[in-house]
Amino acid sequence: MNKHPKYYAILSGEHPTLPLEELKAVLEVEAKSHEIVYRFDGLALFDMEGASPGRIAGRTAWVREVGLFLGIAEARPEDLERLAREVLSTLEPGNIWIDPWRFKGYSPQARENIVRRIFMEEAARRGFRTSRRGPVLRIFITEGVAVAGLAAGAREKGYHERRPRRRPFFKPGPLSPELSRVFVNLSRLPVGGLFLDPFCGTGGFALEAYLVGAGRIVCGDIDRAMYRGARLNLGAYECGGCLVLAHNAAKMPLASDVFDSIATDPPYGRSTTTARMGYRALMQSFLPRALEVVKRGGYIVYAGPYSEKPWMIGEDAGLLVKSRFHMYVHSSLTREIVVGVRP
Repeated sequence: MNKHPKYYAILSGEHPTLPLEELKAVLEVEAKSHEIVYRFDGLALFDMEGASPGRIAGRTAWVREVGLFLGIAEARPEDLERLAREVLSTLEPGNIWIDPWRFKGYSPQARENIVRRIFMEEAARRGFRTSRRGPVLRIFITEGVAVAGLAAGAREKGYHERRPRRRPFFKPGPLSPELSRVFVNLSRLPVGGLFLDPFCGTGGFALEAYLVGAGRIVCGDIDRAMYRGARLNLGAYECGGCLVLAHNAAKMPLASDVFDSIATDPPYGRSTTTARMGYRALMQSFLPRALEVVKRGGYIVYAGPYSEKPWMIGEDAGLLVKSRFHMYVHSSLTREIVVGVRP
C-alpha cells in the first residue's frame, strides 16, 4: 500500500458498488481533501482532511461505521501477532473492547476466536482491561488481510423510525429512507445548499435532504394527493425551509441556475402515475428544464427502468453522465440510477 490511510469505512452489502460511491460523494462535499487509498470487500481505507469520522458516518446511509485506521497485515496467525503488538503499542493502556469481524468467510485460518485470542493476550500483557466501556478495537479479516482500527462514528439509527409506513401519509411505492439518503448524497448536496426533488411523492427525499443539512428544499408533485401527503409528512418531521409545490415537473415555476443539486425518483413502477405520459416522454420533457434550474456543475440524480435506457435520455438532453448503477427490483423491473452533472 503506497499511501498510509487515516480511516476505515465499513461498507454495507446492500449493493456491490453504491456504498463506496456514496462514501466518495459525501467525502467530496464534507472534506477539504480526500482519497480512497484501497477498497477491500466490505471495507474501504481512505484519507481525508477537514471532516470528522462521526460526520461522515452519520451522513451516509450505506456506510455502517467509520473509524481510525491503525494497521494492516496478512491474515496469518504469525502476522496477526505482529499486528497486535504494533497496534496495541500505540494505545494508552486502559479499558478496551476487542471485536474481530470476518467478511464472507475470508481467511479461514484467521477465525474470529483466533483473532480475539491473539489480541486479548497481547492486550493483557500490556495492561489493558477488557470492558465494553472502553474504545472498540475492530479487526477486519477480508481478502486475506487483517485491518485494525478504532471505531469513531456509526451510521445514524433513525432510519427505522422514518419507514414510509410510519409516516402520517403513506402510499405504496416510495423508496426506503436509506436508499433515499443515498440518492441525496450522490447529488453532492452541500450543507446549507438548495435542494430540489421535482417528483417528490410522499416527501422521502426532501426529508433526507433536510436531515443532512440542506438550507432550503423545494419539492413537488403533479398528483394532488401526493402534494398534500408530502406536506403532511414533512410537517410531522418539522422540516423547516421546505416548500412543497403542486406542479408539472416539465414546467416548474422556478428560477434558472439556482439549485445546488437535484435528486428524484420519477414515476415508472406498477403503483405510480405519469399523468398519461410514458417514462421516456416524461423524462424528455423534464430533464431539459432540470438542466436550466440547477447550477453549472450541479448534480442531477434520477432513476428509471433499465429497459428505457435512462442514461441515454440524460445524455440526449445535455447531461454529462458521470456514473450509473443497476438494482434488481423484481422480475419485470431493474432500476437504473443515473448520476450526472450540468456541464
